[in-house]
Parts: sequence; structure tokens; C-alpha cells
Amino acid sequence: MRPRQAAIRLALFVVLFGQASPAQAEPQLNGALTVGVAGVGDRSTIWSQTTTHLGLRGDLLFGRSGPVDRGLGPYLEVGTYGFSNVHAGGGLSALFPLRPRVPLVVSLGGYGRAAHGSGVEPGITVQAFLGHRSFNYHANYELTAGLMTALRVGVGGGNDTALLVGAQIDLGLLTAPFVFAYELLRGASSETAAIR
Repeated sequence: MRPRQAAIRLALFVVLFGQASPAQAEPQLNGALTVGVAGVGDRSTIWSQTTTHLGLRGDLLFGRSGPVDRGLGPYLEVGTYGFSNVHAGGGLSALFPLRPRVPLVVSLGGYGRAAHGSGVEPGITVQAFLGHRSFNYHANYELTAGLMTALRVGVGGGNDTALLVGAQIDLGLLTAPFVFAYELLRGASSETAAIR
């Protein structure tokens, strides 16, 4: 093979296969229901009473272009323990992939808790999620389902604490049967209208 032919083939190979594609690190959004138990107490006795926990949580992670990439971004949440108070807050979440689609998500933030007759008290929270979290190559929404735990410590006069243990279930998974039924009914009604 002549040197000129080899150079042309090498140049053609580089042009066709050697171009780097730009990174597609689109933000990934998630919304989930959190349900479980809460051990509530104060700083001297963290778990003095057991009650239920119910909440909503959403996050927006940046910097991920695939299922094995780390991510970082804000989260927001609202919830209740035993339906006797309401807490809402937000902070920063960091995603660390342990395996493809199985990350550890650690969050640190603040919250405000409003209970009957005690006003609003601030607090700090540390949370962890371990479970399935898909990476969506075609849209910005990721499905998630797994286990969560959180420690909340009030910094107001009440010195309240709560240790939450439960499940985090994607809102998309919860609404899928209703969307399916709606689409089924809508499809049946359009077929009926087409027959008429």
C-alpha cells in the first residue's frame, strides 16, 4: 500500500469514526410519594413514639448523561407524620451510582414544621435513598422506586426529632393505571364515534 493511500484511508477513518460527539447532560427530573413509619421524639429520646409518614418529594439532577454518571441538584418536599403536622423544605441532592440504575441518593437540606398550636419551627434534614432509578435518554423524567430513610432535627424551641424509614414510589408508576384506563376509554370512544 502506498503511503498516500494509507494517509487518505487514515484521514477518512478519523473523519468518519474519530469525531467526538458532544455530551448530552440534560437535567433529569423525578417526583415520588414517600410512605413509611416515623419515630418521633426530641434530642434526648430520638424515637419515643411511632407514627406514620406520608409525603411528596421531587428533585432535579444535573450533570448526568448516562445511568452510571453522578448527579447533583435541588430537591423539594412536603409531608406529615401521623397527620398531626406538616413539614415542607428543600435542599441539595447528590446521586452516586452503585450499579447502572441502582444509585445512592444523599440529600441535605432544611425544612419548616407546622404543628397544631406551636407555630412553624425550622430544622435540618439528612436523607438517603437506595433503589431503582432509571436514566431516560429520550426525556427528562426518571422513574424511581426504592427505600428511603431520613433524620430530621428541629433547631427551634421544641427540639423535635424524627427518624423516617419507608419507601419512595414514583408518581408515574402510581398514575400509570389511571392513564392507561383513560387512554383505553378515549380510544374506545373515538372508535365508536368513527363508526357513527
